[in-house]
Amino acid sequence: MNQSLACDVYSNALNTFKDNNLTECLNIIQAPKPKNPEPYHTWIHPEHGEFYGRSYDLVRAFPNQGLDDADARKVGFGKNKTHKGWRLK
Repeated sequence: MNQSLACDVYSNALNTFKDNNLTECLNIIQAPKPKNPEPYHTWIHPEHGEFYGRSYDLVRAFPNQGLDDADARKVGFGKNKTHKGWRLK
């Protein structure tokens, strides 16, 4: 779990704590969390201009470019600089 998500979860559990409802707080902390949500970005391409969204949205918005979900996601998380000309602004 990423740090900001963990902070939100524990804050939510603490804000829920009243009287003696420790079980409810533990349920909030132990509930399944998304693995690693990708934030929204502004993408830029020399021929196609700007696009705002996640890598998943980018791949769906430009189906004729042959974009790969995994490679675009790597750019979205900063692991790669570009994918088929798309990069983060």
